[in-house]
Amino acid sequence: MQTIQRKSGSGVVTLPKDHLELLGILDENGDPESTSVVVRMTSPGVWRIELAEGADLTEPGDEISVSSARSQDTEQNRRRLGRGGGD
Repeated sequence: MQTIQRKSGSGVVTLPKDHLELLGILDENGDPESTSVVVRMTSPGVWRIELAEGADLTEPGDEISVSSARSQDTEQNRRRLGRGGGD
């Protein structure tokens, strides 16, 4: 789980480093390379982050989709429980 942090009046969230590594966007020191992203709110409380067109990526394996699917399931369960048990 990530925390929204304040920076210059905006909210900032870090992306998991292991996901960035799978995409090949860490430099030789293991730091994220400067890469443009597009952030869209797709519904209240749900954002989609996409790398800008033309980003040089490594094709991710199945590991990233499994991790993302687990995160989505956990978040959906957390929302249901937060709204009175999910019945």
